[in-house]
Amino acid sequence: QAALLLVPAAAVAAALETGADEPVHTVRRSRMSGGQLVATELLHIPAASVPGLTAIDAPSGAARARAVLR
Repeated sequence: QAALLLVPAAAVAAALETGADEPVHTVRRSRMSGGQLVATELLHIPAASVPGLTAIDAPSGAARARAVLR
């Protein structure tokens, strides 16, 4: 699980209703069950909604992710 701070593609910026030049955190996660991959997630979070979040601070686990996304 990793978080990156990127300038979003135009489609992502439009979906998030942000400017094309506004930074967005991109989080990629793999969900496992019984050792099997059951889902992959790609989250785009406007950086302005989580000020101060860095790749080092990126959430790991569902509980921390929910806390960041509140």
